[in-house]
Amino acid sequence: MSKWNLSNDVIDILRNSATLAVSYHCSRITVEHIFLELLKGNYPILDTIFEQQNTNIQSIITDILLKIKEQADNVDVPIQQLPLIKQAISLLDLSALQSKKYNSPTIEVEHLLLRFTVQPNAYPQQILEQYGISNSVVKSYLNKKGVSPFQDDGLFFTDSKTPDSDEFPAYFQTFLQVK
Repeated sequence: MSKWNLSNDVIDILRNSATLAVSYHCSRITVEHIFLELLKGNYPILDTIFEQQNTNIQSIITDILLKIKEQADNVDVPIQQLPLIKQAISLLDLSALQSKKYNSPTIEVEHLLLRFTVQPNAYPQQILEQYGISNSVVKSYLNKKGVSPFQDDGLFFTDSKTPDSDEFPAYFQTFLQVK
């Protein structure tokens, strides 16, 4: 059983992140893999926010893809054994806390996007800032749409708050069933 209650969209993002990692010969799933799959997912919230900021999602996708290629370690790991790095686990942990705080039964795309905007010293946060997509921009859009009033909860994720990545594959596999 998974330790998170994930929406179908988030399950697809994670599943696709694993496939992406394998296709680039990466030995683990990073936050960049998750972020890229979030951007490629064709979610209306992203289209609207990026359009409001006059930002082309494809430009960000290209930048993230270059970063993933730089990180590739040319190790082939079977998809069922591919771990998330600690930072990616923490991303999901904190997204889960945020979803609970606002009475959402599942981690949704919006929770991931908000977490990416406050991830200190991480490439997804830096690239979003570069293109004018900040936490306040995302929150403002969500508030206008009547989504829960997200407030800055001071949560951020670091490598020190999560279990070792080799502890993760057992519960990751519960939703990473290859279609």
